Amino acid sequence: MSSDTVPRVAVGHALRTAQRCGQTPGDAVRTVRAVYGGRDVRFAPTDRFAFRHRTVRHHNVALLSSAVSTAAAASFTPDGTPVLAWSTAGCLRVDDDAPTRPGLPVLLPTDRPFTLLVPAGTVQVLRVERGFLDAVDGVVFDHRFAGRLRSRPTEAEVPHLVARINAVAVNALHPDRNPGGHLSAQVLLAESVLRAYGGADAEPDARTLPRTVNTVQLAQAWLAEHCDRPLQLADVCGAIGVSSRTLQENFVQHVGVSPMTYLLQVRLDRVRIALQLADCAQTTVAEVAHRWGFRHMGRFSSTYHQRFDEYPKETLRTSA
Repeated sequence: MSSDTVPRVAVGHALRTAQRCGQTPGDAVRTVRAVYGGRDVRFAPTDRFAFRHRTVRHHNVALLSSAVSTAAAASFTPDGTPVLAWSTAGCLRVDDDAPTRPGLPVLLPTDRPFTLLVPAGTVQVLRVERGFLDAVDGVVFDHRFAGRLRSRPTEAEVPHLVARINAVAVNALHPDRNPGGHLSAQVLLAESVLRAYGGADAEPDARTLPRTVNTVQLAQAWLAEHCDRPLQLADVCGAIGVSSRTLQENFVQHVGVSPMTYLLQVRLDRVRIALQLADCAQTTVAEVAHRWGFRHMGRFSSTYHQRFDEYPKETLRTSA
């Protein structure tokens, strides 16, 4: 886990919302071209045509929702921005790939032109700033994802991914609620995207790793996934099925610190990401720290300084 400075990411912190609607295919074509950069937009014949679209941009993500009364298809040339798409109304299809399962977010191609077919109904789209995703990957997982993501998510990660998409959506639609937690929620979403689509390190294979190493890596993965919750050592032990003594000894042997000290470092790293990407005019250190379970600000500030050689207020002051 790296404590390096997060690369500066140019993001717009202000909430921006745009809506469009219409009753003709021509109106919809212009929207698809303007919003998504689509071309060769086609619609299945229908007696009554209608569409509506909404875009909500918030910090490092954009949430887009497009509803149309008939099936549609369009071609796209991506700009490298990671984009997830899904529809609860039916299956999506990218080129000649197999249709997706309704409600399953899929990562659209980022490095080649493609054609997307969508059903009648509402299609949800999530755009994540590439620089932000790369920054989270570099700090949390010690590397850059560099486009190494798969199109389909790991099934076990889907519930976490959907929950974190929903949390970010609620923040974007209700920006006055929990303002100090918005960036932290987006950091968690970025982690879920990386885990679900393969950018984060794969889970250890128990068949090829020494038992003690496997235990530690399983615990590290579990802590990273649940670090936003109040946790005790017993929670970690129960999740991976080992005694507290075994986990303590294995952590000290392979990581050099106890499991709870490691959890503290995990949380500090995520606080740092949120502070470095925050707008210092709209965010306070206390809001971000409280989001990650730090209640005693004096103790938190001292611990943060020990890890990063600067105080959290200094990180926020020089944020992007």
